Amino acid sequence: MDIVLLMLFILAFLVAYGIGARDETMSLIAGSGILGVGASVFVGAIIDFLGTLYASREVEKTLGSELLYGIEGVYEVFAILAAMCIWLLIASFKGLPISTTHSAVGAVIGVELALLGYVNTEALIKVLEGMVFSPVLGLILSYLFFKAFKKLFFEKKRGIIYDIRLSAASSYLLFILTLIAAFYRSGNDAANATAFLIKVTPNALYSRIIVALGISLGLLTLGKRIVRNVGSQLVVLDPPSALSIQISTSITLGLCTILGLPISGTHVLIMSFLGMTLARRTWVNLRSLRDITLAWVITLPLSALLSACITHLLLVLKLL
Repeated sequence: MDIVLLMLFILAFLVAYGIGARDETMSLIAGSGILGVGASVFVGAIIDFLGTLYASREVEKTLGSELLYGIEGVYEVFAILAAMCIWLLIASFKGLPISTTHSAVGAVIGVELALLGYVNTEALIKVLEGMVFSPVLGLILSYLFFKAFKKLFFEKKRGIIYDIRLSAASSYLLFILTLIAAFYRSGNDAANATAFLIKVTPNALYSRIIVALGISLGLLTLGKRIVRNVGSQLVVLDPPSALSIQISTSITLGLCTILGLPISGTHVLIMSFLGMTLARRTWVNLRSLRDITLAWVITLPLSALLSACITHLLLVLKLL
């Protein structure tokens, strides 16, 4: 049993490391020049650690108590985390922009169908509603905030002193909004691992610390690349564009995390970016949106298939 628990911690750490390595939340800070890439990642790692410890509980309840209902064993949790790790590796190798949250939900569905023959429909509907609702909310808020910021603060020319002060205020506000987004995003994402560990380990704090370390280390090491790349692409954004994206992302992530809805932070950010581009009437990369949508669609069933196969293997080995 101790060996199995150790394997669970290792798998959860790997999932968390992958989450941190894909976290582009600090990109706007790095791209705007408020902080360098290294400093942005370091600050982000600290916020991610705190978010995992203090903002993950409600999403943990949704995934671990409501969606994963009636399953308590370590081998069931092993099947879920192993399926997530395998699918994350495949997606990384193929370059697919997948969501860890979608992978976690799919893995839970696969285990439940393999063992029980059914899923908690009420909890699944709640989770799916959050997945659909959050990107739409990010898009709408970003669109509205861009229009409002542009009209109220940036449309009229009021002199160079006003422009300098407005630019400085925008930078401070962008920094604060980014920290809020990072805090709630890490809490939401961390629950994809902690929700399952907590069911089979005696100390919830240890589980959160292991996952928090994984996310922070993933961001500090591999996360630099995505922060640098995304930041260099977003540096051309003007203040109303950057603010509209980040405030809509922060509100959406905070609201959904507090409500216990597991969502994809990356998808929220992308749809917030889309909302801004629609408000600004600029070009949208439809091919990227197609790839993101495709990854969204295939992740749930493929993760479910993987976890179901692992569960059947454990049944054959008489471990379940």
